[in-house]
Amino acid sequence: MKRIKIPSQIPYGGEYRLNIPEIGMVGNGMNFEALLRSIREWRRANSMPIGLDFENEVEREVCAKYSVECDDHPTTKPRKQRLSLATVLRGTNVLLSFKLAGSPYVSQEEANRRAAICAACVWNQDYAKPCGGNCGGLKEVVSKIIGHAKTDYDDRLKSCGICGCVAQAHCWLPLEFLAKGVTSDMREQFAAVENCWKKV
Repeated sequence: MKRIKIPSQIPYGGEYRLNIPEIGMVGNGMNFEALLRSIREWRRANSMPIGLDFENEVEREVCAKYSVECDDHPTTKPRKQRLSLATVLRGTNVLLSFKLAGSPYVSQEEANRRAAICAACVWNQDYAKPCGGNCGGLKEVVSKIIGHAKTDYDDRLKSCGICGCVAQAHCWLPLEFLAKGVTSDMREQFAAVENCWKKV
């Protein structure tokens, strides 16, 4: 799988530019995040949907056109997760369904089991974002989700490098809700992690 080497870096030539209206890929930007914003704006203006796999779809097109900016990245190799609009949208989708169902948590025993697995996992990592680590806003969202619920591993939990969930929170949610924020690429990656509990 081809992935952009450094998404925050300006590519050779000064910008990324895509013009493929038939698949909703029209936009330009000085780095990958700027390109994503531009394509989102174009899609909204043209009443085209922005799906859960949007970022991966755009990245595939970028790597097809700007191959020098990309390299092979096996899905089993960790890659620092970006905190982006797509991550927020996936999380919102999960939380909305969770709240509408009455916020049913898994048992303390199950949350502890999951947290222990996540704490030892190679995919347990900080977000790659300007504020570094878990910023205040993200911590506030997590506290609203899980309240005072804790596991013995909370001080070692970061975020999931596959789906972008805050591990401290996702350990408490039933799988049927978490599945609403998982793309097909993520499912493949979870399946490749031997002890992962999040095979949805």
